[in-house]
Amino acid sequence: MKKTAITFLFCATILSGYSQISICNNPIWATDTISNSYINGLVYYSAETRTLTLDNAQIDVPWPNDDHITNVLFLPECQLEIHLIGENAISGIFPINLARSNCVISGPGKLTLSSLNWTGCCGVYSQELSTLSIRNNAEVIIFANNQWNTGAGFRGRYYDWNDTTIVPQEQVTEYAGKVFVNSATLRINSDMCVYRLEDFRLDSCHFSSPENAYFDSDLHTVVSSGQMVQGYLEVVPGEVNVPENCQIQELVWCGQGVIFMEKLTVGQVIEIYNTLGQRLASFKAPSSAMQVPMKPGIYIVRFQNHSRKVVVY
Repeated sequence: MKKTAITFLFCATILSGYSQISICNNPIWATDTISNSYINGLVYYSAETRTLTLDNAQIDVPWPNDDHITNVLFLPECQLEIHLIGENAISGIFPINLARSNCVISGPGKLTLSSLNWTGCCGVYSQELSTLSIRNNAEVIIFANNQWNTGAGFRGRYYDWNDTTIVPQEQVTEYAGKVFVNSATLRINSDMCVYRLEDFRLDSCHFSSPENAYFDSDLHTVVSSGQMVQGYLEVVPGEVNVPENCQIQELVWCGQGVIFMEKLTVGQVIEIYNTLGQRLASFKAPSSAMQVPMKPGIYIVRFQNHSRKVVVY
């Protein structure tokens, strides 16, 4: 009897320290095939490898629902790999909620995440100290549109729901976590595709839409032509071939009340935007070097094939 009690205590201690996940408000501790009224297809969890396999699975949680489920897949301070086989989908207010957790989505299948029409809904709700990695030919599609124009693919905890600008918020010190895409596909359909994300890195893939998109580490969002990317963002596998006429990029720096430019191609189009995405100037370079007087502030200088952020003092 004493030996049994000790064995039980030992097992309980091991389990209590083991990271758990939650699917449709049900904590998952041990290796099991997961099933409930919201799941169709195969959903299998391996506790040993901390891997959740979705095999042509659909998890559809409407709102309202009798179980008051808002987080379909909830990761509280743990790590998990989601392995995709075939066509898979998760639908709910928050399809995936990363609470200081690390989540890897790996191929070769497809996963569609659909947020419901709710205030602040996110395909992936990512809090600080969280990391989402999409790799190994996985394809992830996120739909996070809603009538309040506040949907986002990834969004931090401290935000103003009415803030649709990309002006840096000095009072904000915490952002949503990091996103890494490696040899995979990511498509985000959202009013604000990426919002206040700490980091967004691509490896063996690139932004294919919109044109000239890039992650601005100061503004913590993906921008294109001086504006936050809204509506649609696409990352696809493969490196971008740099055109021959772009291999030597322009030199841009600032002084007091002026933007300096060198290594320009005569006749190339230059545009200057403010951080609200408003175009302030557009002209063709008259020579290979020039100066543009500007008031103190942050500006986006767009050339024909890329953009630079500058600060005039």
